[in-house]
Amino acid sequence: MRHLPTRQIHLDFHTSPHIAGVGADFDGALFAKTLKDAHVEWINLFAKCHHGMFYYKTELGTVHPHLSTELLKGQIEACRKEGIKCGIYTCVGWSEDTADRNPEWMEVSADGVVGVKKPFTAAYSSWQKLCINNREHRAAIKTELKEEFELFRPDGFWIDIIFQNKCLCKTCMAEMLDMGLDPEDAGDVFKHDRMVQISFMRDVHAHIRTLSGDVHIYFNCNPYEMDLADDMGIAGRNKQDLCTYIDIESLPSDAWGYSHFPVAVNYVNKGGKDINMMNGKFHTSWGDFGSLRNKAALEYECFRAAANGAGVCVGDQLHPRGRLDPSAYKRIGEVFASLKEKAPWCDGTQKLSQIGVYATRRSGEPAGGSTDTGLADEGAYRVLSELKYTFDYVDLTDDISGFELVVLPDRVHLDAAAADRLNAYIRNGGKALITANSAVDHQRGFLVDGIGAEYRGPAPYCPRYMRITEAHFPGIPPMDYVAYMQGADVAALEGTQVLARAVDPYFNRGYYKFSSHRQTPPDCEAPGSAAITLRGGVAYIANPLFSDYASSRCMVYRDIIEQLIADLGVRPIVEADLPSFVEVTVRKKGDSTIVHLLNYIIERKSRRLDTIEETAPLYNRTLSVECPQRPARVTVVPDMKELALDYSDGRATFTMDIIRGHEIIEIA
Repeated sequence: MRHLPTRQIHLDFHTSPHIAGVGADFDGALFAKTLKDAHVEWINLFAKCHHGMFYYKTELGTVHPHLSTELLKGQIEACRKEGIKCGIYTCVGWSEDTADRNPEWMEVSADGVVGVKKPFTAAYSSWQKLCINNREHRAAIKTELKEEFELFRPDGFWIDIIFQNKCLCKTCMAEMLDMGLDPEDAGDVFKHDRMVQISFMRDVHAHIRTLSGDVHIYFNCNPYEMDLADDMGIAGRNKQDLCTYIDIESLPSDAWGYSHFPVAVNYVNKGGKDINMMNGKFHTSWGDFGSLRNKAALEYECFRAAANGAGVCVGDQLHPRGRLDPSAYKRIGEVFASLKEKAPWCDGTQKLSQIGVYATRRSGEPAGGSTDTGLADEGAYRVLSELKYTFDYVDLTDDISGFELVVLPDRVHLDAAAADRLNAYIRNGGKALITANSAVDHQRGFLVDGIGAEYRGPAPYCPRYMRITEAHFPGIPPMDYVAYMQGADVAALEGTQVLARAVDPYFNRGYYKFSSHRQTPPDCEAPGSAAITLRGGVAYIANPLFSDYASSRCMVYRDIIEQLIADLGVRPIVEADLPSFVEVTVRKKGDSTIVHLLNYIIERKSRRLDTIEETAPLYNRTLSVECPQRPARVTVVPDMKELALDYSDGRATFTMDIIRGHEIIEIA
């Protein structure tokens, strides 16, 4: 059961001390009416911003020098008169005024820059970085939170910039050395950063709980960041445990992209916490004054959240003079009105998942970097969602017994206990799809008994080719297909079906030896090792096709995976003649099955970003939905249009005469 309102605003107010007239146009009644008319139920309001300016009377720091009214107090009082709940925002890691007054609290980078921000930097989002491991700074934050709670009794705290940036200040250096960590080792520094992050959150969480047992607490620390939980001391799950709900900050047109939210939500939505998709009214991202998100894009992002059982928190930024923009809230209100109408079929639902996909990043491994962590996760999302499968991302602590299929994409590390659980799952009839270097111990080879192949090491050639034939892949034109990324060299064991062989190039491309513009062509006469195998309930692909798909989007990779999943006997809950871009989610509410269709086309019409400008309706599309018994009716909601249905072989079949942007079908 959800505890938080589903329609929220995060009202940024990072306002330079060089700007005059702050709050001069604030009108509490108009402020609250604008929010109420836009169907807003919760708003995060600023106590202190990245500039370190306070927006209420405090003795603890610097009140904005040009603040003309008790802005935070007025905002909270006005919202409460309209029944709008209020969270209080404050910032921990970035605070220019705090850093200027307390330079000894700042982080120190590996190249000795105090505050990490290099002199004369004027780039977007460049702030002096405070160390959250500094005990004086930490004590000041706790005192501030106590003051804000006692003054305003907020419904929640939204505490920002809870991260460390490879800090090597005196506090962190001494602590690392005491722990036996090496400050010159990047892995040890990352591990210490994560330990500091979790320690800070535990400390502040415990402090807030001395003030209130039920105030909501959110630390903006990427608690949705996915890892394998193979080192529980620093696993991301610690961060989830210390937040009462999870905001997935995902403004897709800027740094995050449209693949970010679905990866994150399919990881955290099995944990039982309330989730919000945090997007923005901006065309790009935070601080983009004078821009307004395309309505189709805002709809898609908000409806996508609802389709995944999440609320919506739309980011806005208040003008320094304190007045909300009417056009922005007209647009937000139109989308929120639709969410409100759809709420009976969105709230209180539970996800149905067929497939468990193992995370690929280890707990002590930084995101990104030379290994390009996250690429296989993204590829798995793209392939499975385009094929209309429902799935969860899992870590090594999750129970996999209820999944029809588990997928280990490209680079999944298994410890001995996790390998034992996976082997037991396969022995009990579970199905697995494993690719490239997943489930490999470089001393012992494959840790999964059912793969039916011997691991011999990394493939000696890259790129190389897969010989696809009609015999095993009848829907794919026969050809030697390139696999761009380096895979594994394996030999099939006796009794294993080899569905495709690897074909090596004549040689790897080098400075002295190369052919044509790109990769060397396949040596068609050379004997090849196994590229794709099937043995019992385990399919294996020797190439990292999920990473390759996320990187280069060769459709044949998706087609190969689709055929293998079908060979393993797993059918999507929803089968439909829909384009790959239409997203399908399936949820349960009581005895009803709720199917969401999102028919939006993401386009790149500029060099900088992706967006959505319009929708194109689809006509006369047939859906077949797995149902344990014949349903009484199939209804398009909230229009309450009942559809004719057929039922056979445990599936309800019906035709949608039109599919617009977001459609919800209730099968009851």
